[in-house]
Amino acid sequence: MLHVVANCSACAESFDVLFVSPPRTISCPKCERQIVSVEERDGGFVYVLSNPAMPELVKIGMTRRPIEERLSELAAATGVPIRFELEACFLTDAPEVDEAAAHAALAACRLEGREFFKCTVEMAVTTVTATLKRSPLYSRFETQPPAKMRCAECWTPQEPPWGAKQFECKVCHSIIDRYGKVLVRR
Repeated sequence: MLHVVANCSACAESFDVLFVSPPRTISCPKCERQIVSVEERDGGFVYVLSNPAMPELVKIGMTRRPIEERLSELAAATGVPIRFELEACFLTDAPEVDEAAAHAALAACRLEGREFFKCTVEMAVTTVTATLKRSPLYSRFETQPPAKMRCAECWTPQEPPWGAKQFECKVCHSIIDRYGKVLVRR
């Protein structure tokens, strides 16, 4: 449950809003002007992974869950001798579509029927970046500040401070990591 004091810029009315579940819209009770419109997003990530036990292969996949959960899931598999390393991840509203586009762009390098590609990590990250037409949310090859991301709590676009592993959302004030995952709700 979240209690918010809202102010209407049209009529200067101040009123309380109690969130039990996310509303679609919030309107001023005095002038009925819509103040906030909430849009639910069902996004995820496209990721690029490497594994020291497979030095010439890169795994490109997608998840709708936090990246850490997916990495733990892959590490639990008995057929993987060493944990995968995250090389890059991209925030997306359509993870299946973007994953398919990334796979198509690297089709010449793909191992048949698998999400593995015989190429360098740098080539994979560069190709996925160009294909998705956006910078990665995280990349080991970062030479510039990370791209904008969204807070998972309020879905507001954020620009993480350069090098920060966690920071405060400017809107909901939750503490979030550089992937947008909420660490502390406020």
